[in-house]
Amino acid sequence: MKPLAEINKVITYLPSVMNYEDRIHQLNNSCDYQNNIQIFIFTKSLGIKKNQIISKKFHKINFEFLENKLSNKSIFLQFKIGRYLYNLKDNFLLLDWFANFFLIGLLLKLSKNNHYVFSPVISSWGWIYKQFKFEVPIFSFRYTWFRLISVPTELISIFSANIVVVQSVKLKKFYSRVYGIKSEKIIVNYNYTSLKPKNANPKKLHKKLVIGYIGNFEKHKGNRIIYEIANQSKFNLILAGSSKGYKNIKLLEKVKSLKNVDFVGKLDREGVNLFYNSIDVLILPSYHEGSPRVVTEFLSFRKPIISFNNPGLDYCGKNSLVFLLDYFQDHKDFLKILRRINNNEFNKIEKCTNKINPKYALFN
Repeated sequence: MKPLAEINKVITYLPSVMNYEDRIHQLNNSCDYQNNIQIFIFTKSLGIKKNQIISKKFHKINFEFLENKLSNKSIFLQFKIGRYLYNLKDNFLLLDWFANFFLIGLLLKLSKNNHYVFSPVISSWGWIYKQFKFEVPIFSFRYTWFRLISVPTELISIFSANIVVVQSVKLKKFYSRVYGIKSEKIIVNYNYTSLKPKNANPKKLHKKLVIGYIGNFEKHKGNRIIYEIANQSKFNLILAGSSKGYKNIKLLEKVKSLKNVDFVGKLDREGVNLFYNSIDVLILPSYHEGSPRVVTEFLSFRKPIISFNNPGLDYCGKNSLVFLLDYFQDHKDFLKILRRINNNEFNKIEKCTNKINPKYALFN
């Protein structure tokens, strides 16, 4: 395998919920490859603001804006579909049956300028199919057609790279098995970047444990568990993010009304860093995650994380600060671990998490 310094093209998997400018800032400041390396960013949504998209005329995207923002790096545009299919106000570019013609045009346009764009959604095929099949079955044929037409452009992009960098062993096996990529070409980079730990040990910063949650406050993200944790513990909770839907917003208002809760809303890049530095432990009670960016960023601070055992978290299998719980557990199990973290009883946490997830080597 060539050393990274000699590699001209690298694909890196960097899922993100940040806005477009923050995403580029993150790439420029945290990537340990040099400026001449072309980086492919995998994102959860299209990183272009709504005012740069003229209605549904996809071919009128401002390519000059794209090329200027990229600064000689490459960006992957992954289209968010599923529950955002018709939600224009969320600044997502919506997929329709003709969206692939736009995608092919974008690929051709950027390839002429030595930019490489990796086509949509491969690691999430199963999840997308489930969304279409069970929630909007009338559009299931579009998924199949979309998948077939996008595969060739994915293969072109992958095989043009010297190295493919993925965030988990599971994805490495997927690329190797499905696409036939040689395993020696695939690097598993668990933290995406080589950030050095900010703290030498995981001991709490405050006399009173400060719990942090960042993300959308919704049912599938475990908002009920967050409420129960905040309501039944004496710990402080810093909550960052937003909420949609009447029931979710109503529950969020209940959480915000608690004396031990500090709600800070949506954060910019500086605010996110301040958030990470202000909390002792991160909780992620989500019932499904692809690969949460907050996990890999938070690990660089050498602080513990409690999460449900999501498929996208298999890259945390060797990290002694990530505690994975099975879905049948509830807020009480989160509280047990939080109390032990509060007392720095990490040896006891090992017993209550390792037996639940025997396939993960959680502790070194």
